[in-house]
Amino acid sequence: DDLLSQYYGLDPYYEFTERDDLVGELVFGMAPHTSAATVGRIVGFTSAAVGYAHPYFHAAKRRNCFHPETEITIIDDGIERSVTVESFVERRLDDPVEDDFGVLVEELDGNDHVRSIGDDGTWTTKPVTAVSKHPAPDHLVRIETEGGRTLTVTPDHRMLRWEDSVETIEAHRLASGDHIPCDGGETDASTSAEIPTAPDGGGPNLDTVSRVQFVPSDVEYTYCLTVAETHRVVANDVAVAQCDGDEDCVMLLLDGLLNFSRTYLPDQRGGSVAEDSRLVAVDPDGDVWFMTFDEFWDELDAPLEVDGKFRKRTCVAEGWQTYAFDEDHEASLQPIEKAIRYRAGDEQLLRIETQFGRSLDITEHHSLFRYDDGIEEVAGADLEPGDLVVAPRELDVETEATTIDVAECVAEPYVLIDDHVEDLLRTAWESTGHGGEVSAAFKNGLSYRLSKNKIPLHRFEAILNAAGFDVPSDVTGYRG
Repeated sequence: DDLLSQYYGLDPYYEFTERDDLVGELVFGMAPHTSAATVGRIVGFTSAAVGYAHPYFHAAKRRNCFHPETEITIIDDGIERSVTVESFVERRLDDPVEDDFGVLVEELDGNDHVRSIGDDGTWTTKPVTAVSKHPAPDHLVRIETEGGRTLTVTPDHRMLRWEDSVETIEAHRLASGDHIPCDGGETDASTSAEIPTAPDGGGPNLDTVSRVQFVPSDVEYTYCLTVAETHRVVANDVAVAQCDGDEDCVMLLLDGLLNFSRTYLPDQRGGSVAEDSRLVAVDPDGDVWFMTFDEFWDELDAPLEVDGKFRKRTCVAEGWQTYAFDEDHEASLQPIEKAIRYRAGDEQLLRIETQFGRSLDITEHHSLFRYDDGIEEVAGADLEPGDLVVAPRELDVETEATTIDVAECVAEPYVLIDDHVEDLLRTAWESTGHGGEVSAAFKNGLSYRLSKNKIPLHRFEAILNAAGFDVPSDVTGYRG
């Protein structure tokens, strides 16, 4: 009620005066390891320091686990050894606590260490602080990779996917083609070391998911462990998230609706534009850039913040600005406070095209401004053909000529051999004897090169450089 009245300027909703006013109100429970709300209704109170509810209410927020034959790597006095998660857990269930659902939990002293991975792909070892044994569900999810790795877990077990950094995703939501971090080899167990990077650099070794399928459960129990700090472990040579702990919360329904509302939290509604969309940005030096959102992200120096699937950079201190609508619907420069990036996943992108050739790819909830007897904010999915959208007539930007090196704009540029290029090649060939540096640069001789009607740019440059000629800047006919 305070949030509604003091922050949003609306009337309070509940207006409770005593505890009994809560009876009959809807609540929902959430846990970080399920991320889905379970709705209930308050029916009374108990003197016990617990959240007392129907077993199904708690069961919906249960932890997720590994198949008992899953192998993990244990570090013991600097020596690594592989054991099944079943044997590791069973040997440590000395005096477990059992809940109403038959789950056994044993807290540990942290003397056991396992291989783990940080957000940036850094390899490390972390202590195990608890183990647990769970009644198995009816179905499990089997994940297979192109590298021959397999892993079987409960459907909502949190897996790790690599997208510039480590992100979590439920096992059943992994898809063929997703890249997952995998064990890259030996490392010093006493210190943190970086996993050998993938061929493109900047991350851990990756394996590609080839198949994800539901399979009937063939076991009575599944097992899990709690890893300190990272909450990640390597299982069957794949870096995965562990089961979450027992954290959960119960909130009044309206509290949840406010926190996840698209109306009351418009800056958190998740509307986004595609990475190749462009914006006019002014850098800290006052220079104007017409760049893609992806290029802008790469220009930022702010540290990366990881929030679930979202990657955030709080960049207001860097001094970047862009044009935005002010309260009078005029386009004016405003500071860019934060950049947020995430994998689109299953979200449907919409392409908005206008009468005058503008186009924009956005998520369905991204806002545009529509004119209908006044300017109003509208989600992209609610636009219809014929709607009038607001766009600035001009921006206060001084234009300037820009020289583009065409050769840098294509992956494998070639030069067409016209009369000018042929003359350069013949002159270079005749300027030195056979067997020299120029001859080697031709690689297969003059006749071969002229017969192809085109020559790779790097070969053309090598020949002219060997002959002591300047590479012309006005060569035409680039292809690639």
